[in-house]
Amino acid sequence: MATPEPNSPGSMPPVKDPEFGELLRMMHVVDIERQKRDLALQELSTDQQKARLREELEKVYAAEGATVSKGEIDAAIEAHYADRYLFKPPTRNLSYRLARAYIARFWIFTRIVVPLMVLFAMVLTVVAVVTAQIRTRHLEEERAVELRTVDLYTAVNSAHADLALVRGKVSRYAEPNAASRLDGRSLESVRSTLQRNADQLQPLDQFLLKYCPHGDPKAAITQGNYHEVGGMLAARESGLNEVKQLISTAESGLAKLDELLAAARSLDAQIADIRGTRGPAAIKERAEDAYRSGKAAIAAAEPSGARKAAGTLEQLRKSLSSLEEIRGRIEPLSREIAAIAKERAALEQKDSLIEQMSGAIAQGDLPRASASLEKLTDLKSTLDQSYSLRIVNRPGTKSGFNRFPKSNSNSKVYYLVVEAVDRENRTLSKLIVNEEDQQSKHMAVWAERVPRELYDQVKDEKQKRGLIENPVLMTKERGYLTEQPGRLQKRTGQLTHWN
Repeated sequence: MATPEPNSPGSMPPVKDPEFGELLRMMHVVDIERQKRDLALQELSTDQQKARLREELEKVYAAEGATVSKGEIDAAIEAHYADRYLFKPPTRNLSYRLARAYIARFWIFTRIVVPLMVLFAMVLTVVAVVTAQIRTRHLEEERAVELRTVDLYTAVNSAHADLALVRGKVSRYAEPNAASRLDGRSLESVRSTLQRNADQLQPLDQFLLKYCPHGDPKAAITQGNYHEVGGMLAARESGLNEVKQLISTAESGLAKLDELLAAARSLDAQIADIRGTRGPAAIKERAEDAYRSGKAAIAAAEPSGARKAAGTLEQLRKSLSSLEEIRGRIEPLSREIAAIAKERAALEQKDSLIEQMSGAIAQGDLPRASASLEKLTDLKSTLDQSYSLRIVNRPGTKSGFNRFPKSNSNSKVYYLVVEAVDRENRTLSKLIVNEEDQQSKHMAVWAERVPRELYDQVKDEKQKRGLIENPVLMTKERGYLTEQPGRLQKRTGQLTHWN
């Protein structure tokens, strides 16, 4: 018989030898099955078991020498088997509870342990976050206290600098030139304020020396004491505010002393100038009164009164200077007018104006003296001029108007617009008195009051021809005040402004 080839069709596949692990698992399965079988056989052969148990018990009692009847042994065996299949609840001891816990371990883990672990993790997280926030807040509060301390350090140093500056200024008032002009009470008040300043700064310096040495509070202020330092800072800052107020008070006192000293020097300088200047007694008396008033204001520490007195003296000094200047111009103008004048009226007007000026100078009346000088100057200018008084006669320019005067609304008044033109055809400026308000003003063009007949003639000429045939109203020659009549016989009033 032929042996089949290993890989030929119809041959059996080769059997592999089982591994050791697989053999162990197979043996374990066989043992379990055998135990189950033995247990089943044991439970099914109850009579045999009872018989074996009876024989064993008889041997035991016989060995002990005890006499036990067969009925007693059978009764005991029956009692044993009667309770064998009854349920006996377990004792609820620690072992029982541990067993129960083990049985319910999955439920306990998922329903109790896991939630407790999550809750614990959440509590730890919250505690960590809150702790971090509290620490951060404490650090920020500490930093805020440090910054306030540094600000206090800077402000106190600034206060020391201001105090030193004020003290330096105070020392200037100890000089004889200044002390003699001021009342000592004002200076003593400033010194008292400075001493109070020094007393207020002392506790601030001690505080900063302890908690901010050399301007650095980091080593002195810690988490353990920043609350205490912050509480003390409020009182120190309040003290610094008092120091600032005291320095401000001292500076105000110094400013007041400066004003008083400046006013005193101004008063002394100006009264010395006035006393050494020639001038009317009336002005010098007013100057002495103003000087005494200023000195009284300085003694009372009233800068406004001292400034007012100094201003009055300044005005009086300028008035004296101006009056002396006017006095010096009288004689030259008088000679010039006398040399030019060719009629007695001019000389009489000159003498009258000089008399008015002299009286105003003697009384110290600068406005009246200045007005008389202006008139005298204008008199000289007028005498020196040669001109014709002409109607403004230009195309497109108004040559006249009429109006109701303010003093009489029932009577219309007529004016021609005129100008003074010299022989070289130059327009001259003339001092004109406005008849409505009596104010004098130098004018190149003004309105001359004329009769209605002349106004109508000029109006008719300009309307018919566009130009005025004869625009000359009056003429004046050099050396004369009197103007020679032309188309206008007499001057009756002028206007310097009109609508």
